[in-house]
Amino acid sequence: MSLKITAVIVDDEKGARTTLRSMLELYCHDVTLLGEADSIDSALPLIWEKDPDIIFLDIEMPQGSGFDLINKLKDIDSKVVFTTAYSKYALKAIKASAFDYLLKPIDVGELKETIAKSKSKIAENWPEASSSNYQETFQNGALIKKLAIPSSEGYDIVNVEDILFCEGNRNYTALYLQDKKTLVASKTLKEYERLLKNTNFVRVHQKYLVNFDYVVKYIKGRGGILVLTDGKQIPISQNKRANLNHILERFLR
Repeated sequence: MSLKITAVIVDDEKGARTTLRSMLELYCHDVTLLGEADSIDSALPLIWEKDPDIIFLDIEMPQGSGFDLINKLKDIDSKVVFTTAYSKYALKAIKASAFDYLLKPIDVGELKETIAKSKSKIAENWPEASSSNYQETFQNGALIKKLAIPSSEGYDIVNVEDILFCEGNRNYTALYLQDKKTLVASKTLKEYERLLKNTNFVRVHQKYLVNFDYVVKYIKGRGGILVLTDGKQIPISQNKRANLNHILERFLR
């Protein structure tokens, strides 16, 4: 089965959004468009909520450039594909760690090539390539037992096994504990994902890192929902669902 991926379009020009949307619908059937934004301000919540695989991002916009948006999205896994009519931005786009760069008017062949490259990159972690990592995670257990979270008085020392889930909000992460306490740390969710990579924590959304020891139910849907022991419902983004299904099939029988 061909890998399905998701995307959002960020461009202040309605005509440009319409053209790209039509090209995706006509020529890239494995891409599901999750939404569109016409400004940096409207793009931020869209990207955090939808957690797309690809962000097609215009560079020149009235309220700020595409580079400004990237600077505000330091903790994202999405592949950024800059779209612009100006070739002068190519080098800057590369330096900004863009996944790819498409010059307007966008060529169908180049668009399909970008999608193919993106799917190939995503497939490295979906799901077969990642199964050994997850197997190691669940079989070896936690290597990190405690975390030190800075506070106004010093540090709160937290047992990793007491963390239900972590919720990211740009450069900060909230840790929700079994005793109903919530601690906020000035680290990104991606940093905690790296710290907890050999534990039972799984990234299920752009905003959420969940301790599977506290998962009691998986509700299927477009993306899906995990229900924790305290009743909290955690959304699963579409691009994380395949890996999650693989975990459920192999390790939680």
